[in-house]
Amino acid sequence: MVNDAVVIMAGGRSKRFGSNKALVSWKGKTLIENVLEKAARACPNLVLSVAKPDDFRWLDVQKVVDRIKGIGPMGGLYSCLKTLPYENVLLVACDMPMLSPELIGFMLEYQCDEPILIPRTGERLHPLHARYHRSLLPVIEKLITKNRYKMAELFNEVPVNVITPSDVKPIDLGFCLSNINTPDDLKKIKNIF
Repeated sequence: MVNDAVVIMAGGRSKRFGSNKALVSWKGKTLIENVLEKAARACPNLVLSVAKPDDFRWLDVQKVVDRIKGIGPMGGLYSCLKTLPYENVLLVACDMPMLSPELIGFMLEYQCDEPILIPRTGERLHPLHARYHRSLLPVIEKLITKNRYKMAELFNEVPVNVITPSDVKPIDLGFCLSNINTPDDLKKIKNIF
């Protein structure tokens, strides 16, 4: 785990939410603070992937600024692998308030030869709660030069190890991978939890 880091993706534009959702209040703190606290329980190496570092200047955590603006999570992953010294980075989204430290720990410790370790619920893969090895950098650079920015493009290029709910019992993948895209999502989750 010394060679790994948890990277919280906080560089999105939050178009569907209407404002920077990382800064929305959740249980007396911002979403980003809640995510950082949970991630810190599983890994000491925390990094924020950001487009605008000033939005998070009050947080005492390393920040990696997007080297290429406007290409989404692929740009954040590229910037982090290019900048950070770690073998693996586990990306998590800033809008996952039910993040599980146990799942993070499981994924950081999981041994596999594939450069990507990703959870799946049903038919859906979760690229913003996945572990990426630094050996992916040339593949990511190639995709970027071809304007192929979707994370799914990466899964078509390299071997992927998929984690399913049965691999992580009793952790509820559906619960801890829930994220907030709209104000309605936030209301629903607040009503449940």
